[in-house]
Amino acid sequence: MIERWRQAARWLGAYLVTFTQTQLVITLISLPILVAWGLGYSLMSLVGNLLFSPVLTLFLVLSSLLLATQLVGIPNAWLAALLNYLTAGWDWILNHGSPYWLLECAQPHALVLIAIPFVVYGVLRHRWISTPSRRLMALCSMLVMCYGIFYAQRWYNGKGPLARCLDAKFSVIKLVNTNALIVIDRGYFARKKSIEKAISYEVRPWLAKQFGSVHIKELRITNVGYGGLKAAAYLCAILPVEALWLPFFKKKLSKSAWRAFFEMKRVVAVKKIRLVRYNDHKSVRACAKGRPSKTH
Repeated sequence: MIERWRQAARWLGAYLVTFTQTQLVITLISLPILVAWGLGYSLMSLVGNLLFSPVLTLFLVLSSLLLATQLVGIPNAWLAALLNYLTAGWDWILNHGSPYWLLECAQPHALVLIAIPFVVYGVLRHRWISTPSRRLMALCSMLVMCYGIFYAQRWYNGKGPLARCLDAKFSVIKLVNTNALIVIDRGYFARKKSIEKAISYEVRPWLAKQFGSVHIKELRITNVGYGGLKAAAYLCAILPVEALWLPFFKKKLSKSAWRAFFEMKRVVAVKKIRLVRYNDHKSVRACAKGRPSKTH
């Protein structure tokens, strides 16, 4: 009995070492692609892949058995119940995920990104790195080195101009000696058909490439309309935002804009984001230039 436990422990240890080594290789190979696209890497990916691989296998087995029993007419209510419980539990765990787990990196020169996979291949083929423990040490060292390069690139970008523009109507001001940003929308999202796609595939990747993981100290919407309100709600939902600046408005809004306004207020309340309203022209001009007003 004791010998069986020892064999099980040795098998589990070998499995964990192999899994960790494979995960590190996949992470290092995928990093250049993620950074070049402005996408983030989840800090929980190692744990998630380790825990959900058996769950995914069990899900596929139950699904296949359910399909087979349904085809031949065998009673399968208990299989359907097990599959429903497994799916509900999986969905419950996934809903506890957080956007704060994503680590986004500033983009270095393209040659640096291209060199990473070749260096990984050279390290794994080196004759001295022939044991699992040495491979793990080498891969962990490479991962730390890569994130060091990305951090240095973010620091270097921070030494450049503090104000940067994605578009004539969308600009960002980086606060000195911090990674906090002031994001200003002057009607950029009013021209977009899909606000979510514009933020996910244009704005957020651009911010990641420029500044890495960002913290928005102030999100300022100067053009009140459906696009700006919808964008404010979505940005507050997916990014860390401290304060939302929104001017008082007298113009008549459409029904869709009012829905976006109340959705924005709901998100702001749930996320406990400070909502700053202003109505004087001085505040509008100060907000457009990136300066705080007296109503702050």
